[in-house]
Amino acid sequence: MVVRRGYGIAAFSRLALTEELKAGTLVVIPFVPWKVRRTFSIVRIRDATLSPPAQRFLLMLRERWGHVFSWPSPPMG
Repeated sequence: MVVRRGYGIAAFSRLALTEELKAGTLVVIPFVPWKVRRTFSIVRIRDATLSPPAQRFLLMLRERWGHVFSWPSPPMG
């Protein structure tokens, strides 16, 4: 990685660098607050019946994030 060799900088989620930060191979350089947007997608087989845990997970996502965006409501089983 170029950053690890000291040749550059990069922006990552701290969650993706847990081991490197703990080991000290990478460090966080604070700067002006920066609003980062992430895009998440739900991919599933069309018309496939979801398992009960998958149904609950999708329901939880809709309850938590449904106000942010709209998505189709496929049959859940």
